[in-house]
Amino acid sequence: MWLLMARGISIALGILGLPILMSSLGHLQFGAWAVLLGGVFAFGTLEFGLSSAVVRWASLAQGKVSSVGEQASPSLDAVLSNALLCTFFIYCLGGVLLMAVVEPIAAWLQLPDTPLLSPANCILWVYSTVAAVALLRC
Repeated sequence: MWLLMARGISIALGILGLPILMSSLGHLQFGAWAVLLGGVFAFGTLEFGLSSAVVRWASLAQGKVSSVGEQASPSLDAVLSNALLCTFFIYCLGGVLLMAVVEPIAAWLQLPDTPLLSPANCILWVYSTVAAVALLRC
């Protein structure tokens, strides 16, 4: 019940906050914000559910003592290091691929130029932020 109420309040605040955000950013900047926010969700899918897998395998490593005939569960250090390495390599490979195509993608999305970053650098900044969060989650 509390979870439903919390989600309802979150949705209501998000809907009420959109006009405020739109009026303060302007239509062009709001569109860029929405596209980059979509990029956060798209880049987040590169995690491939590793955080859920880490929770599962870490609980097995902590709670299960192998007895005769059972397969030994991996150590917690092995689970965490493997997840960290997989996440690191996935995001490194994605970053290299993104750097190769970021300029055409930024031109296709018609993102506006900002005082601090070019449109391509905005996309790379969003990607690197999502990658850092994914690495910290492991």
